[in-house]
Amino acid sequence: MTSEASPSAKVMGACAYVPVTNSPGHYVRVDLGDLRRLEGRGQAGAWFLNGNDRRPGYVRTQNGPGKGRLRQVARLITEAGPGEIVRYRDGDRLNLTRANLSLVRRHRRDETYRE
Repeated sequence: MTSEASPSAKVMGACAYVPVTNSPGHYVRVDLGDLRRLEGRGQAGAWFLNGNDRRPGYVRTQNGPGKGRLRQVARLITEAGPGEIVRYRDGDRLNLTRANLSLVRRHRRDETYRE
């Protein structure tokens, strides 16, 4: 593994593995092109898991340098808009490759989600 993206990311082929800052030994898998795009927008700083005790966390980062608002990295990658939900095809919230992410549009609160 060599580091071609951010100093802490490890690159293997077309994928980068970004360390989870608050969970040592865990890495987020992301397409190298998406990581470089996020770096260019200042959104590839520290990535961490943010959740509660009952559910696994989502990978989050600050929305640009010096800004306090936290953003889900999967939403940044897919450019999800209001009313769109990011689904993880394999259920792994650390796999942020495009092949694993899909957008689902919410129709109404009482209806099921549809792709």
